[in-house]
Amino acid sequence: MNIGFEFAENLIFLLSCSNLANYPEALHSASGALVNGVPTICGGLDQTSSTGVVPNCYNFDKNMGKWTSFANITGRYASSAVLLNEGLWLAGGVTRPVGSATTSTVDTSILINSETGLVDGSIDLPTVRRDHCAVKLHDDRVMIIGSDSTGSYKKSAIIFDPRGKTYANQMSTVPDLLFDRQRAACGWFYSPLHNNRPVVFAVGGDNEATAEVYDYTVALVSSGSSTFEKSWEQIGSLPTTYQSSFGGATAVTSATLDGAYVQHEEHLYELQCDPVSCKWKIMPQKLKVGRNQAVMMQLSTGFSCNNNLIDVV
Repeated sequence: MNIGFEFAENLIFLLSCSNLANYPEALHSASGALVNGVPTICGGLDQTSSTGVVPNCYNFDKNMGKWTSFANITGRYASSAVLLNEGLWLAGGVTRPVGSATTSTVDTSILINSETGLVDGSIDLPTVRRDHCAVKLHDDRVMIIGSDSTGSYKKSAIIFDPRGKTYANQMSTVPDLLFDRQRAACGWFYSPLHNNRPVVFAVGGDNEATAEVYDYTVALVSSGSSTFEKSWEQIGSLPTTYQSSFGGATAVTSATLDGAYVQHEEHLYELQCDPVSCKWKIMPQKLKVGRNQAVMMQLSTGFSCNNNLIDVV
């Protein structure tokens, strides 16, 4: 399946821009982010070619209306991508070096310079992870959630502070999640349920429609004379009217849109919170082509057919 574009104008109705080029590779399990405001997608698994694991990163040039090569990496898929101050950080995943027939789930990470596309090695993850989710928090730290590499890490979460190049201890800093999260979606938002503090959410995964949040700026809670470590809290599950499995869901959060959104297949879901509860609703607009294990991001108005907000899938 080609990665393509779908446009949600003010999230009221959905349309496609017919003049946008298809992605250069037919793939899934790629990762990406906005780099200097430009959609950038790296790696992925192309099951239609003999090489399989894609070793390329592409930028979308809106002036030329096409994808252009940005960087060359060791073939990698099922990794996470987060934009740091130094560049685009790809962590973990599955790699296959050029000319090799062997794939490996890895703990390595790479940093792609935002300006030049040059690739450097970066700090390794504490353990190998694939099909995990990573979110850059409001304070520039990065939380890494779940994995499909081994059962013991499907509920785990760790925090990476790029300023100190260290990982927080996952047992004392981030409690285990309530549910397994592999190929899940995650993000953060200001939650009315938590006095408008920033919280992280994790939702979906293989055969999993549940959702949970973590109030990460409040590490401890008090009850009477006792103090307890704060844990993940279950919130409303994704509606299962259309899909029983939410593997490969993607999420986007935005201060501009003031909410959180998840995509799976042709459907979009919006997270709505008030001081009493958080729940998901099925949005009326749909993608023209269902997409699984895709890349989604919110772009600036300059990328829209009609100068409105868009989602890229």
